Amino acid sequence: MKTLPVFVAWLAALSFAGEAKEKAKEAKPDAKPPAAAPEKPAAEESQVQRITLDDEGVLTYSLCLPKAFDAAKRYPVLYGFSATDNDGELSAKRWAPLANQFGWAIAWCNRGVTDTPKLDDIKPLWDAVMASVEKKLRAHPRRSYAAGFGGGARAAVALARSYPAKFAGVFADGAFEVAAPAEHPKHIAVFATTTRMNPNARELFKASADCQEKGVPFQLKPFDARQPEPAPARILEEGAKWMSKLWFVHQDDDTPEARKERLAAATESYNEVRKLIKEDDRPAAYTRALEFRETFQNTTDDALKALIAEAAALIADLEKDPAVAGMKLYKPPMPADVVAAFLKAIEADAKLPEPARAAAKRHLDLAKGDPAQLPDALAAAVAELYPKLREALNALNDEDTKKASAILAELAKSPDPYLAAHAAYFDGRARVIDEDYEAALPLLSKVAGEWLDRTLYGGDSLFLVGICQTALLRREAALRVFRDFVKLYPDAPERMRIGADHVVRTIQALEEGSLDDVQTRMVDSRRRLHLERSGKPTQERQERIIAMLDKLIKEAEDREQQGGGGGG
Repeated sequence: MKTLPVFVAWLAALSFAGEAKEKAKEAKPDAKPPAAAPEKPAAEESQVQRITLDDEGVLTYSLCLPKAFDAAKRYPVLYGFSATDNDGELSAKRWAPLANQFGWAIAWCNRGVTDTPKLDDIKPLWDAVMASVEKKLRAHPRRSYAAGFGGGARAAVALARSYPAKFAGVFADGAFEVAAPAEHPKHIAVFATTTRMNPNARELFKASADCQEKGVPFQLKPFDARQPEPAPARILEEGAKWMSKLWFVHQDDDTPEARKERLAAATESYNEVRKLIKEDDRPAAYTRALEFRETFQNTTDDALKALIAEAAALIADLEKDPAVAGMKLYKPPMPADVVAAFLKAIEADAKLPEPARAAAKRHLDLAKGDPAQLPDALAAAVAELYPKLREALNALNDEDTKKASAILAELAKSPDPYLAAHAAYFDGRARVIDEDYEAALPLLSKVAGEWLDRTLYGGDSLFLVGICQTALLRREAALRVFRDFVKLYPDAPERMRIGADHVVRTIQALEEGSLDDVQTRMVDSRRRLHLERSGKPTQERQERIIAMLDKLIKEAEDREQQGGGGGG
């Protein structure tokens, strides 16, 4: 029988899949159906081999190789320990997706270790395991990792400390300290995880503080669970990414093979950036480009230097867009300077009727003593000069967003910079009301950045850019935007400042791949369907949601099988 978390995720998957199919049936009859995608071959699962080390078949480990295994290449190896016997195959399978993603081999011991393992008891076994692995593949001589859960985590720490020349990192899940504590080598990074209810959590927090004080790279990721249990796959993936980045940032091996490996890793990483640009996910491309540059910038390799230069040019271009990089290139002008420039411009424009010019000035004169009224006063002044803007604002006030947007879209093309900027701002607002965040974003981003000196709605625009990015699930971009908003607009209305802080806290608390994350993605998918966008991008998002639900179900079922013990 399914436990409650499994049942909830399973029910959500059924409900969402059914709803997605029904919405597809309701698509407009005259709409051209999307072309059928070619059927994908079933993904080949990584094979886990059980390797025997003795004649009696008592000492064994489970070996998992990446799908595209090449005997000529050298591979980082992750050696794993569990707290229970015969858990190696299940743990190796849990780590198999990361083996494929990062090009690692997994070797997991099938003999469980006690909660307080003694090095003398486990070292002979692991000497045999490492010797066996090194006969089956070219193990990277300096880039092995150790991993484990509970007592297995303590064994992993002990193993890495015993072979400092071989190991680059440890994944310590649920525990850390060993029976005979030793100085932890500074080059062996630690990615530690724990449930908040784990009685060993205090030990891990102390280890984190001690190691970081001594210069050891140490990340600790607590997660919510009712009892001590292995970390979810999404957290392990985060740790594997971090470990890989650390390796290439600090790598000092200048052999031809090491340079070739580094260039191959860099090329693969930057191809992901190019793919994101092609998919028009500019915020994600910006984040990945920054990570790429930080990871690989210290190089003497000409080919890698060319990639770094390409990344630098892309970053410089993306930083022009506040929706992508926040206000990196922009600083809000003084409101008085914007008003003065506007008054000077309308005085110089002989084509403007004098009564309209006088009415525009009156709006600004009336707001002189109240800075909070200046943005609306400037908008009203522009509307006095251009009756079509007044018509659009009236339509927006009447909640006729379609009519307002139709007028404003044309006005945003005006050669008058003040009319164009105000039209773009109000059109962006109208589209936010309609939840058409994709259409609103470029309009509001332009007002918040490039056209910052043409309105007094820069802060409002930046806030709405953050709202759009949050709704579009571009969370890192939203965090950048809201942080800049709070910093650059401290006098913004309280409701906006509180709202920005609330969104930031919500995003920071949200775990990617969690049920809450899946729920927000469902909301986004339903919004797209409501806007009659049922094409390939929406279908791909729906497929991802169902895959995430399947993964949550699988994780919950694995936890049931493990009963909170063992399992890496």
